[in-house]
Amino acid sequence: MMIYDADIICLSACFAKRLKRARIGRLPSELFYRCGIDKMLSPRFNERRDIVKIEKNFFDSKASMYEQLDERLAEIIGDGGDALSVLANASALLNLFLADINWVGFYLMKDGLLKLGPFQGKPAVAEIRPGDGVCGTAVLARATQIVSDVHLCTNHIVCDPDSASEIVVPMLRGDAVLGVLDIDSPRAGRFDEEDRTGLERFVDRLLDAIC
Repeated sequence: MMIYDADIICLSACFAKRLKRARIGRLPSELFYRCGIDKMLSPRFNERRDIVKIEKNFFDSKASMYEQLDERLAEIIGDGGDALSVLANASALLNLFLADINWVGFYLMKDGLLKLGPFQGKPAVAEIRPGDGVCGTAVLARATQIVSDVHLCTNHIVCDPDSASEIVVPMLRGDAVLGVLDIDSPRAGRFDEEDRTGLERFVDRLLDAIC
């Protein structure tokens, strides 16, 4: 299918009118472009999936953002697919919703090592031993790790030099650690207890679907 600028502009104008009626606010022009392409390429397009691209900017609180994130995760799980597909879409969903992040993805436990799984961001370390870095620490502690300033963390593994803070949530089922969810931010102090609560719930619901 050919996509022409005029078609994209038309779709952008239509979407802007819908946003105005809904009193959502103004949408940046680059997102008009993205929304236009998404609508033309996806036969399953609907407004909820379109607006997901801007939701990170239109929430009153982190709590409400994580509630909507859980709803979107349920949609992704409902679309079917194997575990790898669900994890890939989950990482993309987190990348869309969470502001001020520069890397998000999963490391999966295999043969005693954390091995790189689906992610969004710059190329990353392929394998991590338990105990190494923030991810490996989360495995040994079996608990979420929040690092406000990675430059002060002596065992931090540098993948993206722009990263300033990090949160790692272990993927636990019984006594087994199946992997971790790892998220980096270029802003120091980006993650707090609300993020811990929201992301731990996200991981639990994700595991319920794929395990």
